[in-house]
Amino acid sequence: MLTMLDPNEIRLSVLHGQKPDNCQVFRGSASGGRRFALKYALFYIISYTVLFSAIATWMQYFHLASGLNIEPLILDIMLFLLMGIVVFCIASSTAKNSAIVLFPEGWIAFNDIQYNLPKMQKFISYASLTDIQLNYNFLVGPYLVLRYHEGKAHKWSPNNYLARSTKMMILQSILVDYVTYKRSFKECF
Repeated sequence: MLTMLDPNEIRLSVLHGQKPDNCQVFRGSASGGRRFALKYALFYIISYTVLFSAIATWMQYFHLASGLNIEPLILDIMLFLLMGIVVFCIASSTAKNSAIVLFPEGWIAFNDIQYNLPKMQKFISYASLTDIQLNYNFLVGPYLVLRYHEGKAHKWSPNNYLARSTKMMILQSILVDYVTYKRSFKECF
């Protein structure tokens, strides 16, 4: 069972390039982190430009401003670019340290595999779930809705640093493993 596995042992084996038995390992990449940062930077620039244009048009339409001062916009964009560089570096570093390890009994997602911190790990055991549903959102991409025996539902998706095709491959593997686990569990009883 997944609860009997030692997450630190799994973390160390993945860090050293060894694949634990009966599992699939997916590692993040720095390029995925850069792609993630650029996607949100582009979204921010477009949103900010549209908002500023709408406000400027509205102000000119109602003759509220004879001369629109553009200096605050330039200052905001420069500040954004500085923040973007910081986010870009952090996202690249975080992405290459992420990993997901799929087992026949569930999976472990490591946000940062370099450190053995429980808050950086997410354990999901198929035994604790009553149902898994695959959904899709335009902004987030594919994700799973996990329903637990206690009645709780939780949305889960591999981190945003992965390409959507890789996310979909991971989610499909989870669904296949879950169905296989449930079938083998029913056969035991």
